[in-house]
Amino acid sequence: MATTHLEPLKAFASTHPRARNASVEFDAASLAPTFRLRYDRPGQSLALTIAARLGLGPELIARAESHRSLHAARLSDLLRWLDEYTRSEADRVIAIERREQETAARLASAREAESTAEGKAREIVAKAKEEASRLLGDIRRAITAEWDRLKRSERSRRDLDDSRRRLREATLKAMPEAPPPANAGVVLAPGAMVAADHLGLSGELLSVAGDTATVRAGNLTVRVPIQALRLAASQPAVNGRRSTIQVPDKTGVGSELHLLGRTTDEARDLVEQYLDDAFMAGLPTVRLVHGKGTGALRKTVRDLLATHPLVASYRDGDPSEGGAGATVAALKVS
Repeated sequence: MATTHLEPLKAFASTHPRARNASVEFDAASLAPTFRLRYDRPGQSLALTIAARLGLGPELIARAESHRSLHAARLSDLLRWLDEYTRSEADRVIAIERREQETAARLASAREAESTAEGKAREIVAKAKEEASRLLGDIRRAITAEWDRLKRSERSRRDLDDSRRRLREATLKAMPEAPPPANAGVVLAPGAMVAADHLGLSGELLSVAGDTATVRAGNLTVRVPIQALRLAASQPAVNGRRSTIQVPDKTGVGSELHLLGRTTDEARDLVEQYLDDAFMAGLPTVRLVHGKGTGALRKTVRDLLATHPLVASYRDGDPSEGGAGATVAALKVS
């Protein structure tokens, strides 16, 4: 074994089949050894660097550098570059390993949360089944009791009416009725004053076609689902003329909506609200940026646009508009 700073010997060991290089890693920044032995890698000489830091005059350092051959200087630069590259690669590997550990920890946490949620869901379903079984048992017992009472009675009309009333009360007690819809029992006919709360406007109902209604609010004419309408208070007349319907102004609405990184449910809610705002702002067209990805966001956006009452048509974006990663929708003219 030979230890040397002589560059030709390092080159000899790198090319001779019966010789092998080895070096002890040295941190050039801190001028301290790392105590790591590296095989097949010659070490670089830091004698002049250390001497300069210890205060040796720059003239002497320069004279010493001038005595080195061009080959030795290039080899020293190459070894220094290899050391820096190796160190940066080691740092990159450590960073990648750290990210992998963090990702694994987050995945484990997500799986634990999913397992907890599934457990809670099973518990809720079990409780719901138990409650439904109990309610069904109450109804069956009530029916059995009424049947026994009817068999023992004279079965007069009064007895039958009382039995029906008791059965109805037992059923209502076991299974409460859901609240009626807002339009239950209300007939929306053309000419009625209605309000569309989700659009923030009210106006006159012009016509009804199936599940869709046409409403005129001032200078605007829109089509909305009839289930989204409710009767509005009638507007008083002023000087024999109908008063103006106030529609909330929408300003500062951009011509595009970015949906990248959103879930399909989030995207659906955002697009619905954005289309309402864009229509109220008078935008003729809007651009919805959903990206390509798996195509789930694009499908959600297209399905919504296909049935939305404010959308006249839609298409893929031009190359300058994002291509297949964006959808351009034309809004209906009021």
